[in-house]
Amino acid sequence: MLKDITYNKRSNSSFTIYIKEDDSFEPYLAIDNNYSNGVLLLRKYLLDEEVIFSDQKSQGSNGGYYPTSNVDTYLNTIYLSKLSSELQDMILDATISVSTLEGVGGGGGIIETENIQRKIFLLSATELNIKSGMASKEGIPLDYFNKTDNWIAVNKNGEARNYWLRSAYHWDDIQAWVIASDGTYGGASVSSTLAIRPAFCIPGNISIKEENVNGESVYVIS
Repeated sequence: MLKDITYNKRSNSSFTIYIKEDDSFEPYLAIDNNYSNGVLLLRKYLLDEEVIFSDQKSQGSNGGYYPTSNVDTYLNTIYLSKLSSELQDMILDATISVSTLEGVGGGGGIIETENIQRKIFLLSATELNIKSGMASKEGIPLDYFNKTDNWIAVNKNGEARNYWLRSAYHWDDIQAWVIASDGTYGGASVSSTLAIRPAFCIPGNISIKEENVNGESVYVIS
């Protein structure tokens, strides 16, 4: 079952599962066994298509508010449609924490959060173990990101790229958190076009099997 191969910092075993997107299998990392009552899957490679976080460019527009962002819409429409209907039925409605609309541009200090439900989502600054007055506490830190090298993400060609997190960057209301290609982090204008790394949850008791994918024996969801 999927829960049997999930990431464990005390084990060197594989925690990679292959999932079909359109006509090809893509690797995902099973990085947490109890995220919103499921196994958290994080795409190993950044998507080829880069997107803006929000098209809100003016101060006071709260462009850093994730629930109404362009990237949230993209993930739960265009990206979701790349997955098979069978897999879509497996994906849980995960509960994730985000900054409130009122708190998006709140500056440093404690910012209120709210819970929303999404099938597909981005991870937060908190979940990557980033502690900053410019980020709300959204969720809990994930063990997988205790190693900061794991912040860096690449595309299928091995090129590291800047990519979005779901967290508003509280310096102002039109910035969101970004992990840079060198593993540093900070805020970027929400109108920037950057890479994304989808995440979602499925039940841990889903069956997996070994199959040959591109000449390699790997785990796939059966």
